[in-house]
Amino acid sequence: KRMHYWFVESEKDPANDPVFLWLNGGPGCSSLDGYLYEQGPFHLNDTGDEITLFYNEYTWAKEVNIMFLESPAGVGFSYSSNPADYFTNDTQTANDNFNALVQFFKGFPEYKNNDFFIAGESYAGVYVPTLAARVLAGNADGQSDLNLKGIMVGNGCTGTEIGVCGGHGTGYLKDSIAGHGLISVDLSKQLDAACGDFSDPSATCQSLLNEMSEEVGNINIYS
Repeated sequence: KRMHYWFVESEKDPANDPVFLWLNGGPGCSSLDGYLYEQGPFHLNDTGDEITLFYNEYTWAKEVNIMFLESPAGVGFSYSSNPADYFTNDTQTANDNFNALVQFFKGFPEYKNNDFFIAGESYAGVYVPTLAARVLAGNADGQSDLNLKGIMVGNGCTGTEIGVCGGHGTGYLKDSIAGHGLISVDLSKQLDAACGDFSDPSATCQSLLNEMSEEVGNINIYS
């Protein structure tokens, strides 16, 4: 397996500032989304004629070093020469990410003693704690010596029955969008009637969800 990442040095004091690992969710979302649309130092500007980069004045890199790791293998530029590796699970993903971290700190020992944090969003509500547990286990049995200080999860998914995972999450998303007045009251009522708890959306429900996306337009709901 070849795990791909981008590492951004802190603009303040990279030798002493914390190292943050960032994981986007999915499963299947590239962590470069975090770099290019969230807390990375550069964002994309698409004018329709060309795509350019511009500096993100709110980047976390003003205070910390950030590692954007694409995980699991098969996401983004991370890959494996064995097709069977693309069939994975949460435990295997935690192991792969742990091994990637061990190799990173071996290759860049100057960051080994910096405070280390694991952060992410969405399905990283699973990725982050399982990886943290793997790091603690590795530290305990001598496989690693990572200076883990804490974890951070935003918009976290912790399972498919509750929270923001699975179909139920679509219902929470609809409620948020409707609550902010981004869709009409009539469409919101139609969605409630057709979709129920959103766990098993019918063709009518899916059609209305497409209509919801069209009404919302080009708005990043995570902004």
